[in-house]
Amino acid sequence: MKYFIFLLFVVILFSCDDPVTETQAIIQFRVDESIATQVDFPSTIINETSVKVLTINNVGQGKMSIKSVNFLTGSDSADFDISEITNALPISIPADESVSFSIIFKPSHSGIHFAKVNFNGNFGTVDLKL
Repeated sequence: MKYFIFLLFVVILFSCDDPVTETQAIIQFRVDESIATQVDFPSTIINETSVKVLTINNVGQGKMSIKSVNFLTGSDSADFDISEITNALPISIPADESVSFSIIFKPSHSGIHFAKVNFNGNFGTVDLKL
């Protein structure tokens, strides 16, 4: 029984001392002051525009680097403009800081529109639904 308790203590001691997570960048999206995993646009007349401001927060303890932003899926990706983000690449965001960009929606047809944007950087890969 003594050996089991000692082994458990050693495992807990080493698992809590992980230097990688102490400087990790963590991405968080905000739209309309709320944490978001997708950006919803209001009903918009064909060929008119709606704009949403996307705030990208670094809620981690290390500097964030966004290296690429790409459309992954969605037959409607041409109806969304993310050029303000892609033109700013690469993006560097210090810990506890944020940057904001406009996403423009200009529907070419009626109905529900879907697209998915992929963000790649030192935080890994994160998708955002539009």
